[in-house]
Amino acid sequence: GNGEYGPGDGRMTRIGTVDAPCAATVDGAGLVTPVPGGWSLEWWVAAPTPEGGHRWHVPSRTAAVRQGLVGGSPIVETLMRVPGGDVACTAYAASAGGQAVAAMEIHNRTSVPLAVGFIIRPAREIRIDGDLVSVNGQPAVILPRAPSRIAWSETGLGDLLGPVDADEPPVSYVRSSSGRAQAAFVFPLSHTSTLRVAIPLGGDVSALNAGMLPPVDAVAKGWDALSGRGVVIDVPPGGWLDDL
Repeated sequence: GNGEYGPGDGRMTRIGTVDAPCAATVDGAGLVTPVPGGWSLEWWVAAPTPEGGHRWHVPSRTAAVRQGLVGGSPIVETLMRVPGGDVACTAYAASAGGQAVAAMEIHNRTSVPLAVGFIIRPAREIRIDGDLVSVNGQPAVILPRAPSRIAWSETGLGDLLGPVDADEPPVSYVRSSSGRAQAAFVFPLSHTSTLRVAIPLGGDVSALNAGMLPPVDAVAKGWDALSGRGVVIDVPPGGWLDDL
């Protein structure tokens, strides 16, 4: 449906493509889980405060979140209100580089510059090499570029809101024997700008980059065109059809 709902209702929406059997799920706060029971990709937003600092806003912890489908298609838009306006997180799936890829796109609709954090958790190991993040030894998230800041935790206790603001020396991976590793990758996001990350749903990612993903508008138009075709059933001649 097209109705709005929020993070507290437990709703999960599946996103995928027509040609690929793989599908990811999106919860009421916009968190994307590629495989049921596995790691997830979350988003946070840091907005300026009147005192000249900043404050992190976490969609799963605030009531200032609305969510709905774009045009009735499997494209999930999550809006979070922060000082200055809304930030939109749109989750969808598309074909890129010949394979199915899920996308998380963040659009700054506010009147101020922000920072966005992409958070991966939980996992046994999270590693970054350039713009590619691997989880448990498998390619997991393709970033638009190298992040401006990275924060890691191997305990899973508390959260990353403290470490993500700390001036820690850069490292390239984190491991947790208990499977509670988590990481945050932070990017600046100026007014009206958009950031998009890719989540491969299988296949070879060696030639894939986040810039290959089609924008949300193009994907929505594709679903509209597909739904306008109606249903066509092609069956071989013979059998019960001859009696009609």
